[in-house]
Amino acid sequence: MIKNVLKVVGKKILLILLVSSLVISSSYVSFSLTTGNQVKATIVIPEDTPNWIQEVVVFFTQTGDLELPFKPYNWMTRGEFVRLAFKMYPTEVPEDLVRLEQQARKYNLILKEPFNPGEFISREEAVTLILRMANRRILVKMMKLSEADKLLSIFKDVDEIDVTTYKSLAVAVREGIIIGYPDKTLRPKATLTQAEVWALFYRIRGPITFLHFNDSHGRLEPFIPGTGLPAIGGFGRLLTLVNRERAVNPTQTFLFDLGDTIHGTNLVNLFKGKPAIEALNLFGMTAATLGNHEFNFGQGALRERIMEANYPFLLSNVVYETTRMPFANPYMILDVMGQKVGIFGLVTSDLPVVTHPDNVRGLLVLDPLETARRMVTLLREHRVNSIVALSHLGYSEDIKLAERVDGINLILGGHSHTVLEKPVLVRNTLIAQAGEHSRNLGRVDMAVRKNQIVYSSGKLIPTINEIVVDPTVTDLLRPYRDAVRAQMDRIIGSSFVFLDGGRPQIRTRETNLGNLVADVMRITTRSDIALQNGGGIRASIPAGPMKVDQVFTVLPFDNFLVVLELTGAQIKEALELSVSRSPAEFGGFLHVSGMSFVFDPKLPVNSRVTEITFAGRPLEMARTYRVATNDFLAVGGDGYAVFTRGRLAVHTGEFLRDSFIKYIEEVKIVSPVVEGRITVRP
Repeated sequence: MIKNVLKVVGKKILLILLVSSLVISSSYVSFSLTTGNQVKATIVIPEDTPNWIQEVVVFFTQTGDLELPFKPYNWMTRGEFVRLAFKMYPTEVPEDLVRLEQQARKYNLILKEPFNPGEFISREEAVTLILRMANRRILVKMMKLSEADKLLSIFKDVDEIDVTTYKSLAVAVREGIIIGYPDKTLRPKATLTQAEVWALFYRIRGPITFLHFNDSHGRLEPFIPGTGLPAIGGFGRLLTLVNRERAVNPTQTFLFDLGDTIHGTNLVNLFKGKPAIEALNLFGMTAATLGNHEFNFGQGALRERIMEANYPFLLSNVVYETTRMPFANPYMILDVMGQKVGIFGLVTSDLPVVTHPDNVRGLLVLDPLETARRMVTLLREHRVNSIVALSHLGYSEDIKLAERVDGINLILGGHSHTVLEKPVLVRNTLIAQAGEHSRNLGRVDMAVRKNQIVYSSGKLIPTINEIVVDPTVTDLLRPYRDAVRAQMDRIIGSSFVFLDGGRPQIRTRETNLGNLVADVMRITTRSDIALQNGGGIRASIPAGPMKVDQVFTVLPFDNFLVVLELTGAQIKEALELSVSRSPAEFGGFLHVSGMSFVFDPKLPVNSRVTEITFAGRPLEMARTYRVATNDFLAVGGDGYAVFTRGRLAVHTGEFLRDSFIKYIEEVKIVSPVVEGRITVRP
């Protein structure tokens, strides 16, 4: 029995129905199609109707395309087929036969002469007309006879195919619109039932599937999310899921990356994002948008990555400052079996401060909302059927986009790392986002009629340990992984002195390594002051040659280098917390650069810092300073809530350890000393 619930449309639709007679089942069942608490339609079909037909019926009833009652086992006439085709276009459906024939000729929906609307339509005729509706006539013309022979030779009844439909059927087989019968026949002359015809329509007017992921941050390989947990994620598992989901709806499934992909781990950082692009080239990507971290290697490297990709990057709100020409393709129009889907990309307006300013020099970031309105107007002029925004704005901004810009049917989002188990409907726009670090593949199924969403469903598919890793990704990444290991042994410079990062000293007092790390932060970001927690420095480095591996041991955390704007009073508050546990160890003990201070551990907590000096003068409590730190502290780590009250001025998008390595490579030799930046009163 059919249950009074809708199953998610998406199971692979078999295009085969073995019908031996015109006998209609005498037993019927009915179920209600509801929207909210309202009954939209009551569907009555024979009780023995196969599940795949039920799913097609449910979908097309919900979209308003299928008129009830539905009689799946009745043969379909040529006139009925043409009328249904006009609904699928959509266009006017003529009532009289004369106008029906005229309209059919106008839309090239007559294959055999004379046109007899009362005759039953054959399988080869219906498939050929379906291809015309799907805007695939050019593929039929381009199909070589030798290729058609190869595609159709597997069917035992290939000789029964009419010469006028031969290449059409070959294209339909190649495109996945038909798959043949279990006995290796196509039955081109067979008369079609209503169920079979609607199944063909489903292949070109069924729900469009949007697969998506965001904020991978270079997690190309599986990783362990926590102590004792199995490995998850990775592009190998992601590709396995993509191929599995694409097989469900092969003619109408598309894949999108929502940015912040090519930067974040050594596997991508050491090669300026190249491995990520090469891996995604295996996926059959439809398009991607650019996140802020795509700019981390500079515009030159980013252009190289864009050129290496076999898919387009879409970005509509970043232009060159002088010419106003777009930095990347603003939009694309996708032909989905004859339906047009307009797609455009947006990046956060904070781009100049969430990557290093040098990386976006000469670029202008336009207002996302105004840009989106222009894109919608432009795409509507191109007569698209639906509009999708690829957004790297963050979930809260996506909500504003849906609330304030009309005409966007779907927003696939990133930047905020938000996990949306199901798409969220805001006004007339769906919003979807899949979390971070290749943990999930998102799936949204949507159908739009007359600019309105008439069907939607969605979910997240986790890349859990049970998902098999696609070996093509593993093989592609192997040489990069080997190169990373070689990089770890690379000598980047030398130290004349022992660099002290041991405990308890790194967590209780000034050390030369603490000074060096803080100096690198301040110099790299051109800030006034730098503050680094001692708990983020995990080892010492002996005097002599310095290797990359040693730096990774000293700075093992994936902490990004950021710049905050803090007042003198806020800096003092931070320093008070830093020394609040003295003389006991504290991972939040701050090492400083660009300033010095004096504290007395015998005084009450929050009153221990007695002097703070900047540029030879007392720190001004009301003045605002640019303070370099790491993103762990910036979001309140180690109890530094005071940092969350500052303004984020720059998010470099670069790991602190990477900045440290670059600095050592530039200066070659270091010999830092303890110089009285932090003085403890006896």
